[in-house]
Amino acid sequence: MASLSNEVKLHLEMMPSTCLVHLPLLTFVSGFMNYKGEKLLKESHAGGFRKPAGDVIISCFPKIYDNPDIVEELTQIWVEDVQSKMASDLLNIEVIKSKTKDFISRLYPVLYSEEFKAIDINGTTRSAAGLGQTLGKRKQLIQSALRHGQTQTKVKQPQAPSDLTTFRPFSVRELDYDVWDSTRSKHDKFLAQLGNKQGQFNQYQPAQGPPPRQVRFDDYP
Repeated sequence: MASLSNEVKLHLEMMPSTCLVHLPLLTFVSGFMNYKGEKLLKESHAGGFRKPAGDVIISCFPKIYDNPDIVEELTQIWVEDVQSKMASDLLNIEVIKSKTKDFISRLYPVLYSEEFKAIDINGTTRSAAGLGQTLGKRKQLIQSALRHGQTQTKVKQPQAPSDLTTFRPFSVRELDYDVWDSTRSKHDKFLAQLGNKQGQFNQYQPAQGPPPRQVRFDDYP
């Protein structure tokens, strides 16, 4: 830790105890962690907790960060268009949080575009490498989403994402997210339901009386 800069140390403190983060995206992930923490803490009252309403930033971040095609382009654009221009703001959490929120909001429609429809079947961690022209179309779409209408980028203004692809109709499920380990909670719920059914079954078992009396022929005259 002694060889790390103060900026890196600060953002590392925002990370979970165990995580894998691309160093160029450390500030991006830190911005998300601060946004999520602020959002969730607002719903904490008097020791209780209520899951906040659907949130596009929280719901989309795992899909964005788990997809290698998105992360590759995101890393390059974040470094070129954001990190290289905010040397004096690398310790300003509010600025970084705002930039992160803007990038995730721009990538949100990409997840539901024609080029990314396969992630529902293959999962978000599957790359389109080897799928003909799909990978090239994905990269073009990501660059369009992140740089269209941006004034601070030095590259030529790309086409709008809506000119490059089509998108699925909106579904409210896109905004849903888990605030705990859903796999563990579903497993615990299943075991609880199984236990309840077993208890109900035992209620209808016939009452067990005393064991049958052993009869010997010597008992009769």
